[in-house]
Amino acid sequence: MIENEKQDARFSYKKTKAYPPGFAFIGRIGVHLENRNGNTPAGYGQKETIGRCLVNLNKEGIPVSAFRGDSASYQKEVIELMDRQGIKFYIRMQDFKGIGETFAGLKDWQAVRINEQKKEVCSTSYSFKGSDKTYRVVVTRTLKISNQLDAFEGRAYHYQTIITNDNDKSEQEVIGCYNQRGDSQKSNCYKLNDFNLSHLPFMDMDTNTV
Repeated sequence: MIENEKQDARFSYKKTKAYPPGFAFIGRIGVHLENRNGNTPAGYGQKETIGRCLVNLNKEGIPVSAFRGDSASYQKEVIELMDRQGIKFYIRMQDFKGIGETFAGLKDWQAVRINEQKKEVCSTSYSFKGSDKTYRVVVTRTLKISNQLDAFEGRAYHYQTIITNDNDKSEQEVIGCYNQRGDSQKSNCYKLNDFNLSHLPFMDMDTNTV
């Protein structure tokens, strides 16, 4: 969130005037920055923003082979865009009510250790409503710290899911690939501080575009 008092800035969910930017990184290198205005949800215009990023990278001769995104990128249009362009994607699915009921019946859970934490992993398939295309979903479950059963779902697990079109990597490899985005996430701080992004030089959003 880039809080500012520019002439066209609108109020954000923080009740301050701000531009909520969209960032794209390759490792720690920022390759796309696109400002949006006001109280803009994280998922708003993702397909268009990512599409412009891919066009610009292609113009510079930078091919993209893989994409990692948080749950804001979990959109049918974004996933289909990646699939059409032959890009492997690893996107955190949005949490939803009844997630335990949906995945508790899966078989073939395998015990793994990720970041020194014991987890169980499994794969299943998923199709968007009205589509014949099937994608892989890697499901991770960990025991709740309290180990108390949920009164509604009768379970003691916390579930997380990653949707992907990569059918070659193991579940642990898919999770490891997705988790690498955590290092890129830190780059937001570098952009806001080292790049001085918090101090925009011009008076409106268009002329402050990078």
